[in-house]
Order: sequence, then structure tokens, then C-alpha cells
Amino acid sequence: MNKKLKIILLSNLLFLSLMALSGCGTNSIFAWHGDSKEYDHLPTIMKANEKLTIEKSHFDNFNLEFDRFELWVHSENGISNIQNGRVLPFENSSVVVIQDNIITAKDSGHVTIAASLIQSRNGSEEHHWGVFVCSFFVINESTMNHISTAEDLANINNNLSGHFILTADIDLSGSDWIPIGNATAFSGMFVNPNNYKITNFTITSSQNSRHIGLFSSLDRGALISGIILEDLYIDASDFEGDVLDSPIVGGIVGYIAPTAIVLNCFVSGTIIGGGRATGGIAGINAIGHIGDSTFVGTLMVNKNFETHSFAIGGIVGINEFGTKTNGDIIPNIINAKVMAYISGGYWANAGGIIGFVPFAGTVRNSEFSGTVAGRNAGTKTGLTRIGGQESDPFVSVNFD
Repeated sequence: MNKKLKIILLSNLLFLSLMALSGCGTNSIFAWHGDSKEYDHLPTIMKANEKLTIEKSHFDNFNLEFDRFELWVHSENGISNIQNGRVLPFENSSVVVIQDNIITAKDSGHVTIAASLIQSRNGSEEHHWGVFVCSFFVINESTMNHISTAEDLANINNNLSGHFILTADIDLSGSDWIPIGNATAFSGMFVNPNNYKITNFTITSSQNSRHIGLFSSLDRGALISGIILEDLYIDASDFEGDVLDSPIVGGIVGYIAPTAIVLNCFVSGTIIGGGRATGGIAGINAIGHIGDSTFVGTLMVNKNFETHSFAIGGIVGINEFGTKTNGDIIPNIINAKVMAYISGGYWANAGGIIGFVPFAGTVRNSEFSGTVAGRNAGTKTGLTRIGGQESDPFVSVNFD
């Protein structure tokens, strides 16, 4: 699919930091896709010592005249250098090195790169525009915490902002897992670039956590990438009480906070939810981002709350819409695949990709095959705030 790269321009960088970012080259966090007017929201992962060269042509979409540009680190691991209400270059970055127009990845972390576009007037450089260039995570395997045993995996709880890499297959047979970050959300990085597997992951009760999954919750800026869960079994059906207090259940994570990222994850097995929100990857995605992820298996909720409906979906139970930019809704579930039997009963909003979504337009280039059954059932979403979607539950479809 052709991409027209688009960078959001604002002169006030402090205000700009609250806006949707734009992309550069292959390291784009947002990219304009042809005439669809939808944006990607997937950050690139770079390995240590990889280089990214920014050319003046990257800024051609601006109707601006400038003579040169200077690159600088706008934020590192969520921290910006704010002085007197202005965002200044982040000094002494540990994540990247910038030399002229070349960015070199150095150590694990997350950075946002900005540029000052400078124009000379009357012999002096006095006119500046500030723009975002790109945003990406850096993986340096040698400095990350290595996870190779079940004990290592559980001990992530001791450093919930740390950077972790899976370095061996892990079999969790014989244990009832307590989600990572049960008390405090995980805000670090957990990656699996070498395709190791976590097998026989099991949770048999909702009593230990309200947010249920391998991780309980992801905080802002967290990254989960490449995690493979096979032969998973989660059963949170023992919950008794009001639906609003019921468990939020997902294979990878219960709850995803805004700007948290789940990329290239695979889950296979059976998930039996306890009520409010159940998904193959996440229970609730609160303006986080899920890309290139797959669920294969069975999703069920066997509850009857009578006065409240609940949500069950192949990727996510409840998916909040992406931030609007210039009137466009950013899809925050991209390149998803689901092959599943999904059943929620009479009170369920059941969807092949999403159970419930506030607005349309949040899923792109995703596939579902299998069965969906519920009060409001659809192969894409079960119910949206602007109206339900009715469709044959025995179909295979692709969503562009």
C-alpha cells in the first residue's frame, strides 16, 4: 500500500508534544495511507548500532522555506527537558547518538526525535520551526535483563519499568500464574526477537487480579513485542458480583493504557472470561495500539448479568478509538488475525476482532475466520456506539 508521509507542524513544541506524531522513512509512527485518510500508529523497533539517516527531502511535505535542519531528542523514556514552559533538547541521551543528520541507536529505551527547521534572514539564523521527525524503541540485547526461566518471568514484578528480553522457551506447567504488574502497571519493555515460546500458561481463578493475562496492565509507553503464548488456559468464570467490578481478561494483558504498544504477539488456547471485557490479546485497549497480532482458539463468557451487557472479541473486548488528527480517526488495531470460536451468550457484544468499540474506523487490514455468537454479534465488531453490526457468524472476512 502506498504511503504519503505526513508530519504535523506546530511552532509550540510543548503543545505539539500532546498531538499525534508523524513519520519519517521506515521509522514512522504515523503514515498517511493513500486516500484512506487513516494513520498507522506503530513505532519502529531499532537494534543497537543501527543507523537512520534523515535527509532534507523528509520535510518536503511542508510548504516551508528553510536552509538547514538540526535533529534533537525531544523525549527519552517518557521524560522531556521542560524549562520555563519550553521543551528543550534532551541532553546526554543514553538511547541514541545524533551526529549531524544521522541517528544511531545505542541502548535500550524509547525516544522521540524532533527537528528545528532553520531559515536565514538578513544574514542571521533567526527563523525556526519545530517539528517531530520520528519515534522508536531501541533494543540492545546485551544490556537488557534476560528472561529464561519461569522464576525470571515472575521476577519482572521486581522491576516494572525495566527492559527485558526472552532468551529461552519457558514451560509454565503446574503453576497457576499471577499476572505481572498486579499492583502496579508495567511500564517497561518485554521483547522476544528470537521467537521463543511460553507454553502452558494457566490461570484458573479471578480472585488474584481484576486485570487478568500474562500482564495485568500496561502503563503509558510500555512495549510488549513478539511474545508467543501457546496452549494457554484462562478461566475467570468464578467471579460473582456486579459486571462493572468483573474481571478484564486478555491473553497478553488485561488492560492497555494510552500509548502502550503490543506488537507481533501470538496467543493460542482457551480463554473463559468473567464478565466486563474479554479478548484474545487484551481485555480493554484504552487508546493503546495493537499491531500484527494473532489469536487462535476459543473465547467464551458464560455469564448472565441481566441488567448489563459485556464485551468479548477475538483481539480485544473493548477498544477505545484512536486520537483524532485533523478529523481523522487513527486505527489502533492493525494487521490482526483471528481464527476462533467466540461465544458470549445473550448479554454479549461479541466481535471477531473487537467486542465493543465507541466509534467505527479503528480496525484496518485485519482478518477473522470462525464463529461469533452473542446478543450483538459481528465478524469485525459486536457493537459500536453509533449502532450495532449484524452479520452471519459463520464467515471468513478481511477488513481493509
